[in-house]
Amino acid sequence: MFLLTVDEMKALKRCAIDSYHIPGIILMEHAGYAVAETIMKNYKKTTPILVVCGRGNNGGDGFVVSRKLLLEGYSVKVIVIGNVSSIKGDALTNYKILKKINKAIFSLERYEDTGNALTLFSSTDVIVDAIFGTGLNSSVRTLEASVIDLINNSKAKVISIDMPSGINGSTAKVMKSAVKADLTIAFDAFKCGNVLYPGAEYNGELKVANIGIPKTCYEQIYFPKRILTEKVILSRLPIRKKNSHKGTFGKASIIAGSSGMEGAAILSCSAAMRTGLGLLKLFVPKSMNHIVKTSVPEMITVLLEESVVGSYDLSSIDIILDHIKNDSVVAIGPGCGQHKEIGKTVRRLLTESELPLVIDADGLNMLSLNMSWLIGCSKDIVLTPHVAEMSRLTKLSIAEILDDPIKIARKYAVQWEVTVVLKSARTIVATKDGNIYININGNSGMATAGTGDVLTGIITGLMAQGLSGEDASVLGVFVHGYSGDKAAEMIGEYGLLAGDIIKQIPYTLKALSHRQKG
Repeated sequence: MFLLTVDEMKALKRCAIDSYHIPGIILMEHAGYAVAETIMKNYKKTTPILVVCGRGNNGGDGFVVSRKLLLEGYSVKVIVIGNVSSIKGDALTNYKILKKINKAIFSLERYEDTGNALTLFSSTDVIVDAIFGTGLNSSVRTLEASVIDLINNSKAKVISIDMPSGINGSTAKVMKSAVKADLTIAFDAFKCGNVLYPGAEYNGELKVANIGIPKTCYEQIYFPKRILTEKVILSRLPIRKKNSHKGTFGKASIIAGSSGMEGAAILSCSAAMRTGLGLLKLFVPKSMNHIVKTSVPEMITVLLEESVVGSYDLSSIDIILDHIKNDSVVAIGPGCGQHKEIGKTVRRLLTESELPLVIDADGLNMLSLNMSWLIGCSKDIVLTPHVAEMSRLTKLSIAEILDDPIKIARKYAVQWEVTVVLKSARTIVATKDGNIYININGNSGMATAGTGDVLTGIITGLMAQGLSGEDASVLGVFVHGYSGDKAAEMIGEYGLLAGDIIKQIPYTLKALSHRQKG
């Protein structure tokens, strides 16, 4: 499924209008009918319904909803915010039709009038929010803000049309004030404001309805952003051949762990093993061997001499480079610490090895000190930063990144010629070709120590089985979130640990494999 900005949605509608001669008023009719049909499926005709309309096209959708419900015998009242003389185009046409059917349309033109409307909001069971939709790109004004407060303070169920009013459809920002919906019905595709935070918090349940735009329009316009769905990821799932051995499914090496952060190594290695790779080596300071080996006995440990307790010395780098020659992929970073040896290892892996590389955590912190190491690297590289690590890599503030995470992830993936996995509540996978994938599964229970190490292990394990960094990241992020959701179903979100996600990885892959075959 594509994820669209407001401008991209306008281009899609323009394609339907210009290339297929579908009048805009027909698209508005389909949009209004989709919302009305949802209401008719869930509420009786005796249910009091209030439709709150702006003066733009979202209000026009609301007028269609009102007309459809009135003609079906529903009890509907309509409020228009602002002076009705400014309604134009298709919205005006639908306003005039509605006015013929129901002359009792209330108009709120001044902030002072909102107190008189309080009874309308308190005496209804369903409110349809048709104030702004995706058409808002400035702060909500006082009049509309007061109406939004009335909606949010009511006890009615709230259904927003396309976008909760007050959310910027392209950036997901709250434009001073926003409707908190129980259900949002997006048209044809989700918008960034529906999916990214903080806007996503205002949707309630989120559904999509087709309004009659030909699917071929999607083929005529380049849309770089996609939501990760099973349809997107199933083709990337590695095939398990029956006639196979451990070499069939690849070899990986992980450089992880240091004194006090042994758990990062254990979690990343456990997750990698659970993805189905054939053989895994962990390079680890020798004092840690008894801890990590008993936790993941299936892996091989390569013990490294230590300069200080818990960190390997410089002479160990040559040992690492020698041992990885026959591997499929190398990962570095989880729990490594920030000793100079880690930075030198990252540099030499980038400049002396041809193997695909996954860099996470402390590996990213060391890379951030010298981004020129990426110049001229032709290998397949995956960077997996959270927002603070992305800040260090880009030298941008966290606020600047959060202001437009898709733009930032895409810009630097292209610039650095790597796959960037920007980890957050909505993890973004940005490719060197400029494509964007947004993951919408996962839950708040995953906001705990070690879950990033698990994701690194999953991506590494998938790359070992022959997937490109892009495909492994796209599939890995989905598997990570899906497994977290399954863990949350069993134990809840409060006590969820990174290890609980690992336990679900095999079941996730099993379920996806069955769907792939089916």
